[in-house]
Amino acid sequence: MKPTLKSGDAFTLKHYDYKTELRVGDIIVYPHPENPVDVVHRVIKIKPDGVITRGDNNSKVDPYLIKFADIRGVVTAVRRGSKTIHLSGGTRGIIRHKLMLTRRLFMPYLTYPFSVISSLLAASRIFNFVHPFLKIKIIMVERNEHTEEIIQVKNKVVGKRLSKNETWEIKFPYKLFINNEKLQ
Repeated sequence: MKPTLKSGDAFTLKHYDYKTELRVGDIIVYPHPENPVDVVHRVIKIKPDGVITRGDNNSKVDPYLIKFADIRGVVTAVRRGSKTIHLSGGTRGIIRHKLMLTRRLFMPYLTYPFSVISSLLAASRIFNFVHPFLKIKIIMVERNEHTEEIIQVKNKVVGKRLSKNETWEIKFPYKLFINNEKLQ
């Protein structure tokens, strides 16, 4: 449900008594039909025997019908740090959902010119003089039979590579300042 919800958010759940209280656009919590986890997704369609859901960051509708009895509650607010953020359901919620889907669709086209420019600047190495001043740490992580290398700058993950043979994937703007040849 990113960017609406983030990892570590604490939910305020409202339990509902009647299926007529549920609206398209509400964010609900329900158990996944096949896995032992709870899912937090938005209602996009209400049917007589249940609801159809989709995450705000998903382009596809969930392939299952959620029965009304399985819904644990409606998320009305989240606690993020010291802030409480009230979430819109109903019409406002579905409008937000549609805007996020539109943003996801058009974002690659809007950011493409900037990614080309930043790639050209990174390839030019014009800003590599900053590299020695960055406090770069390379951390080796073992994951399922392979080693992944992670670049950290001030405890923030800014890049990675899966093996010594691959090139580094470094996030913007750090790719402008980090000299790949000095990362060994």
